Amino acid sequence: MKDAQLDFGQIFDLAPNPYVILDDQFVIIGMNEAYLQVTMRRRDDIVGRNMFDAFPSEEGSQSQEMLRRSLERAISTSDVDVLPLIPYPIAQPDGTIAERFWSATHTPIRAGNGRLYILQHTVDVTELTKLREVAKEQDLQVESDILDRAGRVAGQNLVLSKEREYLRALFAQAPSFMAVLRGKTHVFDLANEAYLEVTGRRDILGKPVADA
Repeated sequence: MKDAQLDFGQIFDLAPNPYVILDDQFVIIGMNEAYLQVTMRRRDDIVGRNMFDAFPSEEGSQSQEMLRRSLERAISTSDVDVLPLIPYPIAQPDGTIAERFWSATHTPIRAGNGRLYILQHTVDVTELTKLREVAKEQDLQVESDILDRAGRVAGQNLVLSKEREYLRALFAQAPSFMAVLRGKTHVFDLANEAYLEVTGRRDILGKPVADA
């Protein structure tokens, strides 16, 4: 059902939850007001910039690796990827760096031209995370356990992503030609170098067999 009176761009901008849209190279192409408020940024300062340039962190840090791996998984798998808890300090308006903790969801969205974009839903959970320390001091074990589990899950996701990358590398370098299909229409999800070579390096990924 379509309502001509609805302005979906305005709805997106007025949504109370922080959202930012990235292209497949992680360049920021849009965000709503809630995102600007929680990140303490102005639209003109970050739109058109790579996420890791707009919000720099120490090169090779756990924070940077966790965020990059999650974005890469969303793009490579076309599935939603969740970071239950990620430490990611950001600069405040006065230039000082604030220690912040976030929970993030990365949802891949495929445009009409076939290109993938990522909708990032970010929640600032800094205060909740700090409560963990208070919980430990006051022996509030339930709250502490919940936050500890969230941290362990985030760490396990990083380990699993590295294992998946290793398996993908083995798959890509296998001498026999192989491909992975998914769904009822047999969409090409993965294809190794040998398979691409034998098919003339056609643009097959993301396409059903009938179209490819």
